[in-house]
Amino acid sequence: MFAIGMLIFTLFFVYRDGDVFVMQCRQALYDILGEKSKGYVTAIAETTHAVVYGIGFTAISQTILAGLGYWVAGAPSPALSTIGTFFIAFIPYGTPIAWLTVVGIMLLQGHTNEALGLALWCSVAVSSIDNFIQPMIISGTTEIPLMLIMLGVLGGAAVFGIVGIFLGPIILAVLLAVWRQWLKISVEKDTDNQGSIVLNKDVVVLSDDV
Repeated sequence: MFAIGMLIFTLFFVYRDGDVFVMQCRQALYDILGEKSKGYVTAIAETTHAVVYGIGFTAISQTILAGLGYWVAGAPSPALSTIGTFFIAFIPYGTPIAWLTVVGIMLLQGHTNEALGLALWCSVAVSSIDNFIQPMIISGTTEIPLMLIMLGVLGGAAVFGIVGIFLGPIILAVLLAVWRQWLKISVEKDTDNQGSIVLNKDVVVLSDDV
C-alpha cells in the first residue's frame, strides 16, 4: 500500500510537470551530445511505448487462453475467473497467481483430473506465451532484433525485477542507437576518405599530362 501511495503521489507530479521535465532533459542531452541526442531520445520513447503495448497485448492473449482452459476444465465461475485473470495479467509474471488460485479451488472441490489438466495447460500455453509475444511486439515496433529484445526483457527482469521489463529493452535500445550512430559516422568518414583519394589520383594524372 505504501508503494502504491508513492506511485500515485509521483504520478501526480509527472502528469502535471512531465512536459517541462521532458523538454529540460531533451535540451540537456542536446547541449551535451548535439544532434545525436535526438536519435537516443526517439529510441527511448519508441521502446517504452512498445513495452507498454507488448504488456497489454500479452495480458489479453493470456486471458483468452486461460479463459478457454477454465471453460474446458469446468472451473467454477469461468467468466469471473477470466475477468480476474485479465486484471492480474497486467502485473508482470502475475498470471500464475490467477490460474493457480483456480486450480487450488478445483482441487479442494475434488476435481483432481480437471485441475491437473488445467494446470498443465496454463503452465505450457498461458505462462510461456509471455516470453514470445512481448519480445515479438517490441521488436516489430522498434526495429530492434528479436534476440536483443528477448535478452533485454528476460535479463532486465532477472537483474532489476519488474522494473527491468521496461529498463532492460530501453538500455539495449539506447546502446543500439549509439552503435548505429557510430557506424553511420564511420561510413561517412570512409566515404570522405575515398573521395579525397580519387581526387588525388585525378591531380596526379593531370600533372602527368602536363
